[in-house]
Amino acid sequence: MTNGDKKELTVKGFFEAEKKFRDLGFEVFNPARLESGGTWEEYIVRDLIWIIENKPRMYMLRGWYKSDGAILEYETARKLSLRIDYERILD
Repeated sequence: MTNGDKKELTVKGFFEAEKKFRDLGFEVFNPARLESGGTWEEYIVRDLIWIIENKPRMYMLRGWYKSDGAILEYETARKLSLRIDYERILD
């Protein structure tokens, strides 16, 4: 979410996914909804700790593989054997 000119589009995707899953009855952790103003390092540490402690089902937004943070979250989820779902291009 900290990738400059793409940030607005990325944040929009987070909120669209949050609404989609809340409407389906899921509890959602949306990192875009949390406080801003910190460093990338502070955010990724916070998010990785949350993943490790809560062991959620993961949902990777399209283009996640272009984000250093999402790659770290994905690798953490894989190491924890968490379920990982992926946004389809036609969703």
